[in-house]
Amino acid sequence: MKHHFKTVAHADMARFRRTQRTVRGAGGFTLLELLLALVVFAGVAVGMMVCFSRAAISDTMSGENMKARAAASKVMDSVRDYAADHFDKTYAYYNSVASDDPDGYGTAPGNTITLTGTDSPAGSATVRIEFPDSNGQLYENITDTNWAMPRDLNGDDSVGAAAINSTYKLLPVRVVVTWQGTRGTVTYKLVSVITEKRVQR
Repeated sequence: MKHHFKTVAHADMARFRRTQRTVRGAGGFTLLELLLALVVFAGVAVGMMVCFSRAAISDTMSGENMKARAAASKVMDSVRDYAADHFDKTYAYYNSVASDDPDGYGTAPGNTITLTGTDSPAGSATVRIEFPDSNGQLYENITDTNWAMPRDLNGDDSVGAAAINSTYKLLPVRVVVTWQGTRGTVTYKLVSVITEKRVQR
């Protein structure tokens, strides 16, 4: 009888230990699953946040570029419109020198415009009107790949070294919009060559 009791007690104790190990094992596995799930969730959440952030930045940059293109086109159209009626005075009207303004000192808009408000890509922006010039003088022999220069601008079949401020037949123009964008300083350029007939090349 005593031997039977010990055997039963021993068997019960063994089952208890196996059950305890099973419970502990099941509890440890569940905790591990929970930790893995949390890690996976965190990774997915971070990935989604990065994607959303990049999408937002991309949208902002796209909006900035669109406004910059619109501003550059508007300024270029103004230059063309003026050139349609005053072609030989266009360079003087839009260059950086005030002393040669066609209607008197300081009467022309010059070569720099500041954009603010809804016209600006971001906060404020600067628009510069550029020509192949140096110190307020227009030249044919300046090197610039945007305008395929040096090139004959006054129609004399040669590329000279003398200034051609009012004798040009072709007028290279570049409008540059600069602003502080989402990722630092950004520029947008619009390049054209204007003729008396407003033909672009």
